[in-house]
Amino acid sequence: MTHHTVQPITDMFADEAVVVMETAKFITELSKEQYMQFGDKITAMAKGVGCKKLIDLDAEMDSLAFFKYLRTN
Repeated sequence: MTHHTVQPITDMFADEAVVVMETAKFITELSKEQYMQFGDKITAMAKGVGCKKLIDLDAEMDSLAFFKYLRTN
């Protein structure tokens, strides 16, 4: 569902909602660099819809990434 993190989805978010995204941790065929790239991608997607990071993400070790949605209007 991570790929659905685009602007229209925020209409369903409550103000200050916690958004949890799954990382690529359980895709065993990836290299460390690919884990990092995926972590950067989901972080950028979350920021792109108005979320801020709640917990620093270790894309290779963490199975979930946590963000908080901040409505701007």
